[in-house]
Amino acid sequence: MPIDKRIKRELKKNFMRYFLAALILFFGITMISAFFSSTDGILDTLSSEREKCSIEDANVTLVSKLSDENEKKLEEYGVKKLENTSYADLNAFDDEDYELRVFKVRTEVDKLTVTEGSLPEKTDEIALEEKTAAAKEVSVGDKFDVDGKEYVISGIVNVVDYNNVLKSVTSGVSNFDVFGVGFVSEDSFKDISSDKITIQYSFTAENEDDIDSVSDYLKDENLMMSILKRTDNPRIKSIDDKTATMKAEVTLIGIVFIFLISFIFYVMSSASIEKDSTFIGTLFSMGYTRGEIVRHYLKLPLIVTIIASVGGMLTGTLCLSESIGKTSYSSYSLPSFAGKINAYLVVLCCIMPFVIQLVTNGLLLSKRLNITPVKLMRGKTMSGKGFRKVKLENKSFPVKMYIRIMLRGLKNQLVLFLGIFIAMFFLVMGFGMKDTLKEYVKDVDSNSMYEYAYILKAPCEPENDDADYQKVTIGGFQVTYSGINMKLNVYGYEDGEGVDSISKNKDEIVISDSTASKLSLKKGDDFEIYSTELKKNFTLKVTDIVHDPVGLTAFMDRTALNEILEKDDAENYYNALVSDEELDISEAYVAETMSHSVNKLAAEEMDSMMQTMIMMLIFMAVVVFAAVMFILLKMIIEKSSYSISLMKIFGYTDKENNHFYLNSFF
Repeated sequence: MPIDKRIKRELKKNFMRYFLAALILFFGITMISAFFSSTDGILDTLSSEREKCSIEDANVTLVSKLSDENEKKLEEYGVKKLENTSYADLNAFDDEDYELRVFKVRTEVDKLTVTEGSLPEKTDEIALEEKTAAAKEVSVGDKFDVDGKEYVISGIVNVVDYNNVLKSVTSGVSNFDVFGVGFVSEDSFKDISSDKITIQYSFTAENEDDIDSVSDYLKDENLMMSILKRTDNPRIKSIDDKTATMKAEVTLIGIVFIFLISFIFYVMSSASIEKDSTFIGTLFSMGYTRGEIVRHYLKLPLIVTIIASVGGMLTGTLCLSESIGKTSYSSYSLPSFAGKINAYLVVLCCIMPFVIQLVTNGLLLSKRLNITPVKLMRGKTMSGKGFRKVKLENKSFPVKMYIRIMLRGLKNQLVLFLGIFIAMFFLVMGFGMKDTLKEYVKDVDSNSMYEYAYILKAPCEPENDDADYQKVTIGGFQVTYSGINMKLNVYGYEDGEGVDSISKNKDEIVISDSTASKLSLKKGDDFEIYSTELKKNFTLKVTDIVHDPVGLTAFMDRTALNEILEKDDAENYYNALVSDEELDISEAYVAETMSHSVNKLAAEEMDSMMQTMIMMLIFMAVVVFAAVMFILLKMIIEKSSYSISLMKIFGYTDKENNHFYLNSFF
């Protein structure tokens, strides 16, 4: 159309307005596309790595090694591949608080991916997991001490069953300051004292039923201490759960963000129509249809939207996906990945902004132009009756001005409200996360149910006779939150030693405030938990809520918990010792040690890892707020330029004009 020649002049005249609107859209699409392309790239890479490395379907912790007869029997129960993945937690790097979990190199299940160097072959060589090496700032060829023996680093590896490098499946977050993973040759592993080794086997199976059959067989043989399926293993599945949650959140934020930009463009187009009303009336009288005029005023916003959307998607995918992925998943050990463009990303970042812009602005502009050419030529662009008459006779002149300016600029105020709302959302989220994490670290530091907890392979007593400790049962259960299975640790104390409000009734349970908040529970509610070991659901009544900042926890009477877990000697059975002092226990009896100091370090590590994400949220909030404010203030001033000129003629100063026009909006 001939009138489309005006598009260049409109862009040149209002370049800064369109540039800032495009900048907001470009920045938002860049961040959204970077996140989605990185997560899709990570998941695709992990999927191929898991297949290539024959990731486990489950692992079992045993009291002794499997015999040849046991292994043959497991094959009959559907085990396809079996690997001895026993390990030893050893002090390393000359740090008494640091533990390196040492495995032998795997050959069948959970095979390693070498990213640098080679796998260890000699007895004095070791390969380190990538995050472990980075945290300790060591590389191939460096030497360090492990349990009194010097090793040289032969290679850096990715470990498919330790994407989340957790010492315990109950740990909330990886802590590379106190825990890492390494691999030695089979001959070197044989030199490690058997007292320090936890016997574990990992295997692949045909289906879920075969895993259950293996579990039943090993229990019948009195070999199994515990079993952990891949679907329940936070070292493997937590990254999948996190991705699903974050994708839903980012999609919602992206859609809200696109609607905000769409409305900004509508206000800009609407202002252009109001300014060009006489010209538009002339076009109507010359035979142009309303559809043609709407299409003309839609073209520039749509062109800007396409350029900003495509540019943002390409920039996010090609330039920022790797850095965003590493920042978002900084606590995970991941193989190298590249951003990926898929249909979902194109729809969300390119097609959806265009369609939302086209539909919403097309309908709104069409409605705005639903007026006769004569009225347009007279400068009347509003259809309908507008606002009811507001009686202002008894008001002072400044008050009348405030009210009239405010009523005439409701659209601008709505955009301003949405812009400030989104900016404040990001800002509050950023500063809220920052303060929450700081308070969480303080809370973990000052509140703990115990100083030390020892998970036992078999019942035992500490060697220091004067030690003050409690015998407890720790049971692992599952709870469901938003369709995701989450680990719940239930602590069984004797005679209310740990928590005063514990009842001896096995149908009652005390939960932590963290559990209550996460699962929206209160006193008197029924609480359903699932035992993966027994494959049973239990419904318990919540009798009390106590403070415990470390993870999802609950508390029961020890005997009652043992009865639920179907232990033979329910009154005397226990599988852990907790104490406020360090206990002297033979390593042969200890499966895992947890401590208050390690929980504090993990909280501090999580706080540190989230700082980059927090700064990104705050930066995004500032950019959105500043750009929306600039666009709207410029439009307000341009729209009111004639009125402001008259006010100056009447003797009003710039300061007084600022009060009239700016105070009406702010």
